[in-house]
Amino acid sequence: MQKKYSPLKQFNLYWKEALRKKEPNAEYLYFATADRKKRPHVRTVLIKTVDKKGVGFVTQSLGPKTGQMRQSKYVEACVNWPKMKMQIRLGGKVAPMSNSVVKKLWKKRPREAQLLYSLGIPQSSPIPSYEYLLRRLSALAVQWRGKRKIPLSKYYVGFVIEPEMIEFLHHSQARLNLREHYRKTSKGWMKTILAP
Repeated sequence: MQKKYSPLKQFNLYWKEALRKKEPNAEYLYFATADRKKRPHVRTVLIKTVDKKGVGFVTQSLGPKTGQMRQSKYVEACVNWPKMKMQIRLGGKVAPMSNSVVKKLWKKRPREAQLLYSLGIPQSSPIPSYEYLLRRLSALAVQWRGKRKIPLSKYYVGFVIEPEMIEFLHHSQARLNLREHYRKTSKGWMKTILAP
């Protein structure tokens, strides 16, 4: 049992290292949810924050992942950083990101991305054509022309994965991978070494 060690803090250190080393997918988080029929759905979201609560990302409130998280708050996620020869898995519940952090992240979004969120078209829903999307986006851009700031879209939401499980897998030759598995308990983080 390791009471003081925080694998979440370690994750943050590794993430910063991945950014420094310019891992091509340093911010990619492969994120899995399940639907009502317990079928898994995996997609990529971008890591936006890592703090003592967990790993944060943003998404569109009308998309299927948001609905799936309402049904089952337990999710899993994974990063893969080849330059560092590392894979990290996370499992835990999702919680809403604080509104102040969501507002800060919104300000950093490119203007076109802000416009896209403001359209309110449900993510992953069928649309007539790609040109339809471009026309809607262009019309909204005209509407907001001359205005410096686009207000926070009600469809722009953030979530934090609050890990109950973190596993660091260090790749090595001949598949002799070191796998450090941490599970959160009432007494702290329990560490187990797993077979490759």
